Amino acid sequence: MVSIVCLSAQILVHLPVEYRGSIHLWDLTKEHTKHILTGHTKKIISLTFSPDGRVLASVSIDGTLSLWDVVTGTQKRTLTARKGTIWSISFTPDGRPYAAEIDANVIHLWEVAKGTRKKVFIGQGASVSNVAFSPDGGTLASASVDGTVLVWDIASIANAMHSTQ
Repeated sequence: MVSIVCLSAQILVHLPVEYRGSIHLWDLTKEHTKHILTGHTKKIISLTFSPDGRVLASVSIDGTLSLWDVVTGTQKRTLTARKGTIWSISFTPDGRPYAAEIDANVIHLWEVAKGTRKKVFIGQGASVSNVAFSPDGGTLASASVDGTVLVWDIASIANAMHSTQ
């Protein structure tokens, strides 16, 4: 049984239910395991490939985000949440990875490649329950437990509120 899958042009990533923090990279052209990536200590909650398919990003409830070189199977970088949990990772079209760390009703936006916190978004009325990046990486949407969704322009830090109630 598999719990999470992610697909690039030639690599299938899967997490067996009993995975214990390992990520299995399956080479679709040669039909065999290419690499088994280890480093997270708890459940992995998100996986995504860079636009060129050479980097895999993984997020775990252990508070870490890891960037993996798909060709070599090596861990390129690990980012550890400061207070909250890293819930979301996205790559911009040019391949820059951004992550969102949630600490109650505050969102910290990280530029993963540099390991730096770029922006802090404050304004959600209740605890943030989920975040998502637009495909171009220019917009961040955050949902809270009170039923509201905020849409943040990452470039200008302007926000507009949309209610889902």
